[in-house]
Formats: sequence, structure tokens, C-alpha cells
Amino acid sequence: MTEVKKASFNFMNFVINECSLDFTKDRTSELNISFNPSGKHFLKTNTFKLFVNVKIINGNKEQIVDINTESTFKFSSDLKNLSTFFTKNAPAIIFPYIRAFVSSLSVQSGHKPILIPTLNLSGLAKVLESNIEVVES
Repeated sequence: MTEVKKASFNFMNFVINECSLDFTKDRTSELNISFNPSGKHFLKTNTFKLFVNVKIINGNKEQIVDINTESTFKFSSDLKNLSTFFTKNAPAIIFPYIRAFVSSLSVQSGHKPILIPTLNLSGLAKVLESNIEVVES
């Protein structure tokens, strides 16, 4: 039997810190989704925290959704290409949680559900890379 190796980059936690959904605004027009990612790389604990703010705006430029998330990842100290794990893998891992949260909450509200489509978030990598703070302690 083949031994299974433990992953070098591990997803530990996902939380919604703040959330605002407004079902009184028009949702019949196309919804625009924006992401504002940032992160903290904790050197001593080999931990990465990813913060993502997600806003959904309708065609009238009215905010429908505003969510602030925080995710924690642990990694082995010998992991190569950390930047790729932080900027590409971490957002891809947490995005389904954001989609599910918005969908579930909107379905349970009794209103028409807000369904965020599957998206390729690799375009966030450069923005996120410039918004990562390295923490020594």
C-alpha cells in the first residue's frame, strides 16, 4: 500500500467577519462582483491569513452584498513557491465557501437567490501579492 504524504499547504479555517446583504435593491440587472484581497504571512508560525472583501453591485450601482472573510492556512517551512500558494491557491480554496455562504443565506431569506458563478480568480494574484504583509513575530 502506498503511503499518503501530508500536504505542505493546509487550509485550517474560514470565517465571515462581516456580512451585509440587501434584498430590497434591484437584482434583475447584471450583477458585478469585485474582490479586494489582502494577506498576512506570519514567519514564525508558518501561517498565512487571507482576507477577502467581496462586493456585489447591481446595474444601478447599488450594493447588494458586502462580505469580509478571513481564512487561515498553515504550511511547512520547506515549501517552495510560497507566493503561488498565497496568491493563487488560497483564493481558489476559499472561493467555494464564499459562493456557498451567499447562496445559502439568500435562499433562506425567502427572496430570489443570489448565485455567484464559478470564476477563475487567478487575476487577483498580482493585487494580492502587493497586499501581503510579512509579520516577523
